[in-house]
Amino acid sequence: MIPAATASAAAASLLLVLQMMSSSTFAQLGGCPASCGNVSVPYPFGIGANCSLPGFDLTCDRSRLLLGDNTSKLQVVEISLANSTVRVLDTSGAMNITLYHSGSGGTPEGNGTWVGLGYSSSDTFVVSEQHNQLVLTGCNAHATLRGYNRSVIAGCSSFCSVEESSRFNDPVLISSTTGGVAACSGVRCCQTPIRIGRPNYTVEFKYLDPNLKYKGKLPVTVRIAERGWFDGVAAQMLDEAAGSDTRLTPVPVVLDWVLEATPVVHGANDTRLVTRCPSPSTACRSTHSSCHDVNGNYRSGYVCRCKAGPEGNPYIANGCPGLSIGLGVGSGAGLLLVAIGATFFSRRIKRRRDRLLRQQFFKQNRGHLLQQLVSQNADIAERMIIPLVELDKATNSFDKAREIGGGGHAKVSDFGASRCIPADRTGITTVIQGTLGYLDPMYYYTGRLTEKSDVYSFGVVLMELLTRKKPYSYRSSENDSLVAHFTCLLGEVVKRIGDRTPVQEKEEASTACTPRH
Repeated sequence: MIPAATASAAAASLLLVLQMMSSSTFAQLGGCPASCGNVSVPYPFGIGANCSLPGFDLTCDRSRLLLGDNTSKLQVVEISLANSTVRVLDTSGAMNITLYHSGSGGTPEGNGTWVGLGYSSSDTFVVSEQHNQLVLTGCNAHATLRGYNRSVIAGCSSFCSVEESSRFNDPVLISSTTGGVAACSGVRCCQTPIRIGRPNYTVEFKYLDPNLKYKGKLPVTVRIAERGWFDGVAAQMLDEAAGSDTRLTPVPVVLDWVLEATPVVHGANDTRLVTRCPSPSTACRSTHSSCHDVNGNYRSGYVCRCKAGPEGNPYIANGCPGLSIGLGVGSGAGLLLVAIGATFFSRRIKRRRDRLLRQQFFKQNRGHLLQQLVSQNADIAERMIIPLVELDKATNSFDKAREIGGGGHAKVSDFGASRCIPADRTGITTVIQGTLGYLDPMYYYTGRLTEKSDVYSFGVVLMELLTRKKPYSYRSSENDSLVAHFTCLLGEVVKRIGDRTPVQEKEEASTACTPRH
């Protein structure tokens, strides 16, 4: 029988999971393509007329999904509504740098651009500051990334030392510094964060060696790339034998996007903290969605989020999961799933309760005494832990008929010549019979067999099982019997536990159990 509280909690959790599954993250408007190739297209993005919000139109060129029209160089590989990002491949490869001489016989310099969607596009998409970096390869060169009015955004330099010049045929493997391998931090290549995300940039390039001693030894390239990408392709990109082919390798870039992008104004009329979410927000169409301001160094805007978490699409009606929608509990399938979920959670709770009870009983039945005995590493404590498999076999799967005192006959002291004695007889005088070592000393001297005799003999049996020693033949180093030695050791352990003192080593325990003269 499943408790009502457990079933209710399980049902609520299951309902939430099922609603998240049924509220597709990639939901699209009716009649609009939901994918291109293997890339899903969630609204507000769309392919075709009236299938997207302004600025979020895509083009499906056979199996390639392009950001913008069919002249775009940015191929979409992933769209994230939860992070408000789109991952693209810049198919133009490295930036095209035009070199020139700054003066008669001067050091060559150059400039280029990273266009993105072009200078005429809106500010909806900008290079993500968090996910991208500037990457430069080459010998004794410097690249500067600039923004509006030639403001410096990022820059780094790459050098090739004399010692390195003789080893250009060895590919340089780049990885993160946490992996134990040197990062791309200035030798043959450099990479640095981009602190201001923009839709486009200009880049300035110049050689730092007027003699151009190492010109042509490595491919000279400037790229804006997703963080971590260059680490995996550095050996290929720094291979001078590859020539110009590496310059055309598509580069992954992550773009941030917002709705109703507005350029940021700095200075006295700083607009970076201005609220951008309209009230009410017509773009956040789902009942269980909310609007969030996005304020950056270049532009601001807003995005929509599902209140229950990252799953769902807040830009369409009923796109976000909520407890009041999604699954009809009255349906037979819904009830079946709820019942399965409730049973699963109920069993997990029961297993946890059983584990806690086992721990409680272990303490209650002095299990720590056994641990203390074993920790002494004395010979009497060897192999005292009996596996459950052996117990199961010895008791015939814990058969009730094997319980001590059950079945009407439980006397065990007359080993080797025992006889059945009715359970209602509490004491009887017999001729002394049995195996020495198991016999109750009082029975041995008086000939009177009682229940206490049984207890003593059974205790000896337990000692034999625990220690794997024979009571009739065992003698300690002090010539003590098994019962005497075991009792002495147990008394020492109990005393030390009571005193809260650590259990001593084997030698000390043995010394404490020597006869007093």
